[in-house]
Amino acid sequence: ANLYRYKGILAVKGMDQKFVFQGVGMLFSGDFQSFMWKPNETRESCFVFIGKNLDLPLLKMGFEACVVDRPLRFKVGDMVMAIVGSFKK
Repeated sequence: ANLYRYKGILAVKGMDQKFVFQGVGMLFSGDFQSFMWKPNETRESCFVFIGKNLDLPLLKMGFEACVVDRPLRFKVGDMVMAIVGSFKK
């Protein structure tokens, strides 16, 4: 597969802001934006991929594996410890 460009908006559980991302090849940029989901707006993630010979079933399976259908383990904003090569707060 040849992935040239991608962009989208993510609806992240527990966050009122939209996460907007874009990328070219292996370069990625994304962050939560200052604009919020509107009260009556449907919260859904939207992706656009531009490329050649993309494996649609594999892409769908990967994104569907990210769906949260249970309560979060931590509250948004909680301080947690994570092992990322070494312990960091």
